[in-house]
Parts: sequence; structure tokens; C-alpha cells
Amino acid sequence: MSILASLSRFLLGSKGNTLKQEQPAIIPDAGNTKTVGELQDKPMSSWGNSDIIECLRFSATLQLRNSLRILLRHDEIHSDPNTAPPIIALEGWEGIWMASVNRKPFQGYIASHAGPVLAKDYLPFLIAIRQVVEAQDSIERRVENLSGMHFKKDWQTYLDKLGGIERIINQFFPDFISSIPGLSRVAAQELKVLGLSTPNKLASTSDKTLLGIKGIGPSKLLKIRDYCAGIIENRDSDREDKVIR
Repeated sequence: MSILASLSRFLLGSKGNTLKQEQPAIIPDAGNTKTVGELQDKPMSSWGNSDIIECLRFSATLQLRNSLRILLRHDEIHSDPNTAPPIIALEGWEGIWMASVNRKPFQGYIASHAGPVLAKDYLPFLIAIRQVVEAQDSIERRVENLSGMHFKKDWQTYLDKLGGIERIINQFFPDFISSIPGLSRVAAQELKVLGLSTPNKLASTSDKTLLGIKGIGPSKLLKIRDYCAGIIENRDSDREDKVIR
């Protein structure tokens, strides 16, 4: 595939594909072929087709799980042909540098969990949510702020496509009891009824009490103890912090 065809494929997009699938697959480089992934730490001059490529453009993956530090650098431009672009994404799924034929902000559709979206419209929505979930505040306060967020009409559309605010809250701050591996629904419900909904409360409960709950035997009890011991922060919260920064 030629670089021009590859760029056209990216710029036009494909509404049914993911961002990763839309990236140019192969770029000529002095007679060799390299994938875009292999060129991420190479100077722009190594990308080939200097008569076509004007700059490199960073494209962040537009997903709620992506961190604020990545989202804020979406559409960043690198134009020095003699240096490699800065390292922004630490993992491939977070985003990628792409060859661009001009410096104008990309106006096309990009894949997201809410379906094909315009980055200029969807990115502010993602940033607003990530600013709340990444705040240096308690889980309870962040959940409260998420629940109280006001969404304008187009943002409400995105919210609905993502399953609503409660689903988003549970994505970042899942219920602690429900997150215990292998715990049955009946046992989880009984723990909640007994008020044993935080790591500290569960850890301080006697073996006898826990073994008296249907679905918790000696083996399961040991796993519960190990799971509680592995939680270092927010031990008095009934939710876990799953936010990746």
C-alpha cells in the first residue's frame, strides 16, 4: 500500500473500524518496509515520502479509559525531520503518531466506544469526565461529582451511548464486594446485608462469621483474606479505585 493511499485511508476513515485498524499499515523507508508502530521512535526523515509528509500528528485513542495526560495531547504536531516525536503513549492502545500531509486539525470521524465521533466534539466530553475521575480527591467525592455533572445536549447523547453515568461510575469505581474474584452473588449480597462492604470491615470479621455465609468455605475464605490484604489504599471505601492515570 502506498503512503498516499495509506494516508487517504486514515483521513477518510472507516466507521466500522477501530482507530488502530485505520492507521496506515506500511510506509516505505529506503527500500524497506516498516509498520507505523516500528516508526514511533524514529525521526520523521525515516518515515519516507518527505515530498508528501509535512508533519507527524499524534492521535489519542478516544476512550474513557485513556488518561487525561494522553487525551490533552491529541492532534499534537511534530515537524522536525531530524528528531523522533516525543513519547506520549506508554502503551500502543493509548495513541499513536501518524504521518500527515498538512498541519490542519483533523476534522474527520474517529472510532470510539460511543461509535464514530468528531474529535473536536467528543474530546471535550472525555476530558471533562477524566478531570473528575483523576482529581486528587476521595472516591466518594469523585463519585458524587460524576453523579452531579451537567451534560449539554450533544454530551448527553454520548453519555447515553456509553450506558449512562452509573455505568461510567462503576467502570472507574466498581463496588468492592462485587469485585472479589469468584464470590457468588448470594454471598456478595449477604456480606452487604451484614455491612461488610469495605476491605477493613471484611478483614476484621472473624472466620466463623464469614464461614457461616452460604458460598464461603475454607478455600474461598483464604482467597477473600488474600484479596483484602492486597488492597493498600481506600480500605474504608465500599468502592475500588480503578482509574489509570
